[in-house]
Amino acid sequence: MLFLACMAAVGMVAGFESVIEWDFSEEAAADQWRANAHLTDVMVEDGALHARAIDWDPFFVCSDLALAASPAHCVLVRLKADQPGNGQVYWTGTDAGPHGGFSAEKVANFTIDKTNAFHDIYVFPFWQAEGTIRQLRLDVYDEARFAIERIAVLKRHDEPTPATQQQWALSEDFDATGWLSLHNGRLLASPPLSMPLTEAGWVSITAHAQNEAVVLMEWATDRMPGGRRETLHLRPTRAPRQYHIEMQGHPDWEGRLVGLNLYLPDGEHVRVDHVTVAAEPAGPPALEIPYFGFDNGVSRAGRPETLLAQIINQGGGRASVADMTLETADGVRVLDAAEYTGDTNLEHGDYLEVRWQVEADKAGTFPAAIHLDGLEDDTHTELTFLPALSYSADYVPEPEPIETTVDICAYYFPGWDADAKYDCLRQTAPIRKPLLGYYDESNPECVDWQIKWAVENGITCFLVDWYWVDGSQSLLHWFEAYREARYRDYLQVAIMWANHNPPGTHSREDWRQVTQEWIDKYFTLDTYYHINGKPAIFLWDSAQLRADLGGSAEVAAALAESQEMARDAGHAGIEFIVLQNHAGEEDIAKWLQEGYAGNTSYHEFGNALQLAPTPAQGSFADVVATAPQVWEERRKRSGELDFYPVVDTGWDSRPWHGANAMAFHGRTVAGFKQLLEAARDYFARHDENVLILGPINEWGEGSYIEPNLEFGFGMYEAIREVFGKGDPENWPKNLSPRDVGLGPYDFPAPPRTLSWTFEADAEGWAPLMNITDFSVADGVMRFNSTSHDPALVVSTHGLNASEYPIMELRMKVVGPLPDDTEGQVFWAIGSGSISEATSYRFPLETHGEWHTYRINLGEHPRWRGRINMIRFDPCETTDTRIYMDSAAFLKE
Repeated sequence: MLFLACMAAVGMVAGFESVIEWDFSEEAAADQWRANAHLTDVMVEDGALHARAIDWDPFFVCSDLALAASPAHCVLVRLKADQPGNGQVYWTGTDAGPHGGFSAEKVANFTIDKTNAFHDIYVFPFWQAEGTIRQLRLDVYDEARFAIERIAVLKRHDEPTPATQQQWALSEDFDATGWLSLHNGRLLASPPLSMPLTEAGWVSITAHAQNEAVVLMEWATDRMPGGRRETLHLRPTRAPRQYHIEMQGHPDWEGRLVGLNLYLPDGEHVRVDHVTVAAEPAGPPALEIPYFGFDNGVSRAGRPETLLAQIINQGGGRASVADMTLETADGVRVLDAAEYTGDTNLEHGDYLEVRWQVEADKAGTFPAAIHLDGLEDDTHTELTFLPALSYSADYVPEPEPIETTVDICAYYFPGWDADAKYDCLRQTAPIRKPLLGYYDESNPECVDWQIKWAVENGITCFLVDWYWVDGSQSLLHWFEAYREARYRDYLQVAIMWANHNPPGTHSREDWRQVTQEWIDKYFTLDTYYHINGKPAIFLWDSAQLRADLGGSAEVAAALAESQEMARDAGHAGIEFIVLQNHAGEEDIAKWLQEGYAGNTSYHEFGNALQLAPTPAQGSFADVVATAPQVWEERRKRSGELDFYPVVDTGWDSRPWHGANAMAFHGRTVAGFKQLLEAARDYFARHDENVLILGPINEWGEGSYIEPNLEFGFGMYEAIREVFGKGDPENWPKNLSPRDVGLGPYDFPAPPRTLSWTFEADAEGWAPLMNITDFSVADGVMRFNSTSHDPALVVSTHGLNASEYPIMELRMKVVGPLPDDTEGQVFWAIGSGSISEATSYRFPLETHGEWHTYRINLGEHPRWRGRINMIRFDPCETTDTRIYMDSAAFLKE
């Protein structure tokens, strides 16, 4: 084989033996690793392969291999870069397919966080399921220079461990465990394993962190390509504590465990003492209080306020909550005894809520603490009471808009039309609770509060997410409430078309219908937002539109036709603005050709992910530090295409997607204000006048600045402090509904039932996504799917999974159903989130007639504990009509 000339024996390296090595001090090795067109200045110099990345997808490819794949393999890359970033190693056993055999399944990621110095990167591909490796690909990243001294495939020389359960005491005698410490202690790699997983359902890790930290646990089985990662969020504690990761029920947790790695943010402030793989959570119960603070905002002196504490058993066994006391400072009175919601005997993952009524004599910040047997330390917080108000109103007080130096538009997500949708916040992020409460967006009075707060703090326009799939529409409730709002004329609006339609559901004729819908129902609003004298339309996915219509020429023709339709209706045309993160020169050229007038993004995180010490767990401070430079670079790249910078509002989607979800930590009012100030300086340099804020109410995704319990009015007030005109003394005082004796606006509490017959209404069931024409009539709930992933949600109020193992549904599904189509039930345990690991699939009847489904959820190892929310996906097809006559959870 050709690669043999480039191999060199390197002997033992950090517990490995060499299989293949490419030493780039030799020209022949560089010939084997071919650079693609996104790399330039490729040369061998000073014993290394050098290159500069000039576009979004730079990589090197090595072919003509014939390597027998083993789970004990490791890829070693020795390189340096002048910018931090994230790279990947891809592998494949073929050259067939649209990407030359490579795919998103067969990849291992790595991070370069230290620049201008060579360092060794160990990547564990866990590629054993591939059989034979024929090609390797090393992906680097744009706007950086690289020097690569060598690439090697190494192999662990230890024999696999076949035990059914395993415990390693890393702190006692690390060398004797067979684990390796790599990357200066930031990567701990287990010895090769061959552990059957039939009885191994949990991984327990005993660790100690001096500060908040994130540890990644990577694992692999003999049946799947590549590794999977779980995210472990460590809290600072005086002594090591145990963390438990439930793996049973994960769709890939089967066969034999062949490897387990731990990635630490640093080896100095985070220490791992023990790792256990076993049938049950190891160790004793461990109570935690993840939230202790006010239940509503804002809080004022002189009126009763509610304190909330959430208590969770994060350990093994059963914990009993007893002898719990609340201590407050002088000046804050506890008005009554604690009120408990939930069982005081907690299994692992169960949680309990406790509330007290308190009142402060005067404004100020006061300490408070909870003492509870079973906690390592008392839990402390600070309670801030604002000055008392003597004010009342019969309706939302009329807005008093302020003027700003630029137009400030903000993305708005109209996704909060059902009580069950807020369950993800109640159980995992109560601090995000809006000041409107868990409110109904279809209530015009709520919209009037949103309008008042927006215009009094400098927001000009809401860019409202808008959904259309082949003539079907969804999530229109906010727009309908806006049309009825008393103060509608104060706030401008524009459409951000979230064109997430399935492939093949959009055409030129459909495009004409969409355009006519805009002209007839939205451009006629006196408050519709214009840019350059034209009604503005923001488009989520230009590539999807291009694929739907058949190429750039067809898109150009469609946009030109829309311009003509708008002019015929009396408008100056349409200002089309496309959204996309990380636009390159090719994208800009296509958009100009297609007829877009401007470009922006939905988020702008700058280089924060590249700087993150742990993948997908970044810092909002890095967003603040790096986004302004990205604005400048994109503006320059945009040329004739207008560019609108986005001030990001953060991201932390763990309430929706669990611990593995991407998050930017450390978001503060001060940091957000600093980013706004950078935007103010940007506009001063370029004499432009349209700023876009990231989403203001993506409560589940963690992008929110609308007044809420966590920040009060702080995020909104930062906007007017930076961009407001006039004397701040004359700006209106921000008021909450509670300040004027209005509200609450929370949804009525749904029935606490586990049996639904839909006799009068949906009884707490609600569309989550990709559903339209939702209605209840004659005791039947009915709706259409608009994609392959329709979903409903319903609260189950702490259902005891062991007591109710059966879900029974009477349902009819009518549409183009393949023979092997399935439905799917998801659930949230305790304060946890919904994920694929907590779901159960069942076969659907495809005859289009009524059928009673008896789903045995008790067969699933993760159907356990207290279940608070169900997500139900009735099918996996679009253009399907679903009818539900009843649903119930049964004891047998």
